[in-house]
Amino acid sequence: MARAGKHFFKADAGAAKFAVSTVPADVYLIEVSNVNVDHVYLQLFDAASADVTVGTTPPTLSLFVPPGVGATDGAAADKVFTVPIHFSTAITAAVTTQSNNNGAPASSSIVNVSMQPLA
Repeated sequence: MARAGKHFFKADAGAAKFAVSTVPADVYLIEVSNVNVDHVYLQLFDAASADVTVGTTPPTLSLFVPPGVGATDGAAADKVFTVPIHFSTAITAAVTTQSNNNGAPASSSIVNVSMQPLA
């Protein structure tokens, strides 16, 4: 198994799209911390940021993140992939209130991704 060679961190992830990788990559680990009292979703798109409209572009993968209990106690979704998730173009992401909408959570989430860039 290849090792993840690049790590991405964003402390203020919300409904505004953000680039995780601008090149093709294999994802080995995703961790999302949610302090909101409602669940959120990490939407991942196999597309460049310029080609994504959150709420209109269907996500390639949408991961459920359980609710926390406020700013002092967040819940986390930890996903480790023994077989990596392949993104052939780029990786763009957003954190929203539903699996395929553009609703903004009340508070930002923390996102960590470990990946192997392929370009």
